[in-house]
Amino acid sequence: MGFFDKVVDTVSTAGKNVADKTKNIADAAGVSHQIAVEESAYEKLLIEIGKKFYDENKATPPNGYSDLFARLAESKENIDKLKAKLREVKGVRICEKCGSEVEKNAVFCGKCGVKMPTSDVVVSPDDVDVVEEISLDPVPTEGDSETK
Repeated sequence: MGFFDKVVDTVSTAGKNVADKTKNIADAAGVSHQIAVEESAYEKLLIEIGKKFYDENKATPPNGYSDLFARLAESKENIDKLKAKLREVKGVRICEKCGSEVEKNAVFCGKCGVKMPTSDVVVSPDDVDVVEEISLDPVPTEGDSETK
């Protein structure tokens, strides 16, 4: 076998090895993707089971779950408070019909069109600061004389 034959054989073998390794890498990536998909489905099912278990047992938690249920209820309460604070900061309220955010002063919901309830805010005179008292007596002009 000549020199060039050996070079061709070496290059050919190296090319085959590279192709085999590339195929193995692609196969590994495909299997890794399938694992990730299955793990995601598994996690979603666990969450679904947990939600169902909680909903069915939150009134009377089974033995060993009272602390977890209490922590979950506390977390939900904190979330609700933070959402209310965020709505206050953003100057919005929630439409009771469709659940979308609506400007505080809006008369109708921009999404479903329902009339928004009005807030009956009563302001007492004690709550109002008087900036400057204004006299209602007419101001005399230059032409007016006090002695007529």
